Amino acid sequence: IPAILGTVQVSFCLALSVKYQRMPRRESYDQTTAGLLCVTLYKMFLVSYRMLCLAVFASLYRGYLILLLFTHSLIMLLWILYLDSSFSSSNHEEIAFNFTVAMLKAFTFVNVSPGRSRNRVVLYHVCLNVENVVIGTVWYYKTVNDVEYGLIVIVSMGALYLVGILIKTLYYTCCHPTKLQKQGPMKQEMSVLYKNKGGPMINNPIKDNAHL
Repeated sequence: IPAILGTVQVSFCLALSVKYQRMPRRESYDQTTAGLLCVTLYKMFLVSYRMLCLAVFASLYRGYLILLLFTHSLIMLLWILYLDSSFSSSNHEEIAFNFTVAMLKAFTFVNVSPGRSRNRVVLYHVCLNVENVVIGTVWYYKTVNDVEYGLIVIVSMGALYLVGILIKTLYYTCCHPTKLQKQGPMKQEMSVLYKNKGGPMINNPIKDNAHL
């Protein structure tokens, strides 16, 4: 139960980060309640999928779990540095932020770089799934004496991932804020009016986190 509650809390926090990263951007629509729920759900299933794979790895090579997470996080950190997140003008804050995101990426995708993130999402999922498939395959053939139990675990991994991807697809099809742009230019009109009245403009250094 604590693990489930922890996964739900982490997923909800990640969903809130998507919502609040969009709010300062005047060219984008705010996250809806339905969208927030969808992001929370698909994050929850995808994080659960990753956690189950790591639990399987720990049951086989407990002493190497930290090494696996460290190596994965280090690769993610190098990727973040290559993409240049530009989160803060302070070097200390930027370093702390990059390390935090790198550790999060050991469990789920977090987009912190400007521009479209579709290719980065695909690359991340391909690498993560290769890693998880190797873990699951080695675990199954090395430790499972009960074939039925092994199949239940492997099927559970696949089911968690597929449900997460299905909910994510539903989110981008029906609940993503950009879909609201086809319904009317209300937010853009209000933004222009607000700007003309001399209201403060807020710049978000994380320019595009639509695929978080």
